Amino acid sequence: MTPDTTVRRWPRHLHLWRAVALAWVAGVVWFSLVPHPPQLLQPFPGLDKLEHFAAYLLLMGCALQGWRRRHERWVLAIALVSLGALLELLQGLGGVRQFELLDLLANSLGVAVGLALGRTAVADLALRLERPPPLAAAATPRH
Repeated sequence: MTPDTTVRRWPRHLHLWRAVALAWVAGVVWFSLVPHPPQLLQPFPGLDKLEHFAAYLLLMGCALQGWRRRHERWVLAIALVSLGALLELLQGLGGVRQFELLDLLANSLGVAVGLALGRTAVADLALRLERPPPLAAAATPRH
């Protein structure tokens, strides 16, 4: 078996990217378990499913920046889907909110799309954000 060579470079601020991903996890957990979370305007029914999808898509997107190896990303994807299932189950047990299978499906689809984006240029977003702009790089004196 050959080493995982799918990722060639690492962001300079890897720990920062990981902290952002973990902070996003904390936010998702809080919003999922608080009895009365802030509500966005619901211009049409089912918009909350789009919110679930977007939250887990962004969560997986953050994780892509901090964990670069393919096997790490698969482990994270499984962990995030499991987290979504656990949070939905806890909502059902809490008495104030309820378990919704469609929320769990939206969470899982967000993770799956995020994982799929890991095979595109999105996976290198952190590297691009950390790279100085071309003019700034040219103006920096070299010693």
